[in-house]
Amino acid sequence: MISLRNLLIFALFLLSGTHAVPALRVSMLGFSTPYSILVFYLIIFVVLLKVVADRGRIRFPAALMCGFVVYYFSVAVSNCFAVEVDKEALFKWFFFPLMPVCIALIADRVELLKKSLLLFAISGFCVFCYGIYGFVTWNVGDFWQHTLGYFGVTYEASSRNGDMLYLQSTFWILVAIALYADRVSGWLRLFCAVLAAMVGMGLVLSLARGAWISGVLTVVALVVVQRMLNKELGVPQSSYLKTKLVVITLLLAGLLYLFTSTVGQDYQQLLSSRTDSISTLSEGGGNSNLARTRLLIRAAEVAVTHPLGVGIWNLKYYLDNFYITGLASAENIYFHMAAEQGVMGLAAYLFILGWTGRRLYRYLAVTGHGSDKWVGWCLLCILTNWSLYGLFNIMIETLWYWSGMSLAIAAATLVEQGRLEAPAGAGEQKPLAFALE
Repeated sequence: MISLRNLLIFALFLLSGTHAVPALRVSMLGFSTPYSILVFYLIIFVVLLKVVADRGRIRFPAALMCGFVVYYFSVAVSNCFAVEVDKEALFKWFFFPLMPVCIALIADRVELLKKSLLLFAISGFCVFCYGIYGFVTWNVGDFWQHTLGYFGVTYEASSRNGDMLYLQSTFWILVAIALYADRVSGWLRLFCAVLAAMVGMGLVLSLARGAWISGVLTVVALVVVQRMLNKELGVPQSSYLKTKLVVITLLLAGLLYLFTSTVGQDYQQLLSSRTDSISTLSEGGGNSNLARTRLLIRAAEVAVTHPLGVGIWNLKYYLDNFYITGLASAENIYFHMAAEQGVMGLAAYLFILGWTGRRLYRYLAVTGHGSDKWVGWCLLCILTNWSLYGLFNIMIETLWYWSGMSLAIAAATLVEQGRLEAPAGAGEQKPLAFALE
């Protein structure tokens, strides 16, 4: 019989999977559609049932709870200085971060995380396939509006950010299965490698420089963490890790070559110019690097002069004299949060990321010899990738971001509570959880 926990997890990710179906995009804002709000209230309802069933007992790490409390306190305090209270933005910043707390209270087994990650990957691949369909069938006249990376879904930046998070998370889930699911069929791992290359192609063709840079840095982090685990804790490296990485890279390069040769010279030139713009801050060339740098400086100035923040989604009122009009954010989650939620908000957010990342590292140590290690690699790569992508974008206003964070925090909570099962063949001397202090 499907438990209440299973029902919640499946409902959450099946509903979020409808993100790929255009008919269900009732709102052009991909993070505020009616079904997103329905998911939120469903979670609250199930959590209340869970707490009542446990006779009021709430198992949640005290330190992490303090981090969330400070985060919410910064939201409340900063809005005292707001020029205008944006109710929709306040809903997203206040209620969506409740999801990790709720999921962590319910998802108490790795098996649920496995199912959720697979559903997450399926949803993301649906987004990718719909983007392929839109690119092939639509009139591709303006490559900036109809490129594969924009998925032919909507021109709203907020919804496009949700798509990018879906693709990035899907890519790393598939990579983790291909690299680290040693006890899974080799053909299935190869199939995941092919799918990862396909989704990776979509990320490259998105022309999103932040996705490119954060992706490369995540690969570096993946290799570094692998070596640290092996050197410090004796966790064996994945079999043929380098070979698997090379296979995925070659598949990705081949797909890119086939696609760009098919769409013609115009797209090749656009991709080339986008690549060339990464390393320059010159006024010319049509790139936005210089503008982004000046924007970050302006956001830092606001953060210094307003240490308690200027209020949720109120930074835009301090950018009126900025030489690029129409901006509403700092295009960097850390500078944006420092300006809008002040020092407290930024510190709380960084603490939540650091607390979760450290426990996921220990998750890999605990399951280093077991079949569940790919789950830890999925979540650690997603957390790392999204943290790096935050240097170039704002993501936390999307339900999809907090859906992924919910799984990472749920896994980290299992580690903190020592509730992971011992891997088969690890020996009785193998501890279930490592000291974190």
